[in-house]
Amino acid sequence: MLSKIEVDAWAVFSATKELLNWFKQQATPVIAIAGQFSLDMRIAAVAPDNQTSIIEVVHRLVSAGHQRISLLTRGGARPAYFVNELEANGIKTGPYNIPDVTGGPDEFIRRLDALFAVTPPTALIIDEASTFIAVRNHLARKGIHAPEKISLICVGQDPSFQIGWPRVARIEWDDHALVRRITKWVENIAYGKADSRITYVKTKFINGDTIGPVPS
Repeated sequence: MLSKIEVDAWAVFSATKELLNWFKQQATPVIAIAGQFSLDMRIAAVAPDNQTSIIEVVHRLVSAGHQRISLLTRGGARPAYFVNELEANGIKTGPYNIPDVTGGPDEFIRRLDALFAVTPPTALIIDEASTFIAVRNHLARKGIHAPEKISLICVGQDPSFQIGWPRVARIEWDDHALVRRITKWVENIAYGKADSRITYVKTKFINGDTIGPVPS
C-alpha cells in the first residue's frame, strides 16, 4: 500500500524496526518520530530522551522500596537500559519486567491480567498516554488503585493528567521541539540537503501522586 502512494517525503510516527527498515530501502526521504529506529539505519529521527527520565523513575521507585517493577510497551520494544538499571540496583530481571503485551485489545487485557495473576508488580511504567489510561481504568475495575495498591507512571502526556487527583506521575517533553526538528528536516530535504541526523528532545519526570510506597 505504501509503495503505491506518491509522496515527496515520509514522517513516520512510532514505527517498528521492520517498517523503518522498509522505508530506509526506498528512494523517498523519511524521518522517524520516536519508534524503533537505531543508529545503523542511517535515517533521520527525532524522539524524546525517555532513557534519562526512565532511569530517574527507576531510582525513585527503588528508593521507595519497589522491587517488582514492570515496563509496558505496546510496540514490542525491549530497552536494554531499563533492564540494566534494574540489575544495577540488585533486582533480578526476566520477562516479567518487560512483559509481552503486543496484540489486539482482548489479547492485551489477557496478558495484563496474567501479569497480576501470581506475583503482581508493585509498580508499572507504561508507554503512551492512551495505554496508561486503559491500564489504569482496567486495574481500577479490579479494585487496584494508584497509589494505594500500585504505583503507576506514564511515559507520555495528556491534558487530563493535570486535572483532579491523583495527579499522574509522568514523563513529559516539549512537543514544539519535535515539530521544530521535523520542520528543519523538511526544509533540508526541500533544498536537496542530506539530513540523517538523530535528535533527542529533553524530557522531564513529573513526580505526581500515582507513586506510593510498596503495598503491604
